[in-house]
Amino acid sequence: MSISRILFVDSPSPSNEALGEFLTQQGFELFETADPGLALEHLRSEEVALVLAELSLAEGLLEATQTQADAPPVLLLDDFASVSQAVEAVRRGAFDTVVRPASNEQILLLIQRALEQEQLRAENRRLRHEAIQDKARRRAEGRGRSTRRPPGIGGRPRPRCGQGWRDRGRRAAVRRTARRRPAAAKVPRRRIGGGSPPR
Repeated sequence: MSISRILFVDSPSPSNEALGEFLTQQGFELFETADPGLALEHLRSEEVALVLAELSLAEGLLEATQTQADAPPVLLLDDFASVSQAVEAVRRGAFDTVVRPASNEQILLLIQRALEQEQLRAENRRLRHEAIQDKARRRAEGRGRSTRRPPGIGGRPRPRCGQGWRDRGRRAAVRRTARRRPAAAKVPRRRIGGGSPPR
């Protein structure tokens, strides 16, 4: 199984150091920085499974994830966030806001939930893409079948609808006309040089 990479954006502190060590022990790969600009550059250039950021440093990260189709979920950390601030952060695209102090296990549980939700979203995007491709392929195959008529007997093209009946009607009319035509009058033979023909 591939290792999930977490972009951890917060100022250095003993609690953050302990959190980073705990997440590494859980099998995550961390890229840690306190610089929002560097974090944004890393988000755009590297594959990131989740962003874990302090609320005051996450402004540009939230905007970037809103314009990115397959953007990773963003989990925010804050020491003084109110309920209204947490709701506003979710409205702007954050997965959730963790109000500290919070145990490392609580943060890990939210990280796992965010990753599971993102996995479901990715699967839904894949299924929608496959459904669109399948619909386009079936539509193209249907157009191809409608423009080709199967061959008739002997490899000749099959007549269009009604054409065979019209052709048979024309042939029957020609036969009837030939039967009704009067026989041509017999022209007498004449000998060149005069005289009556022999009896």
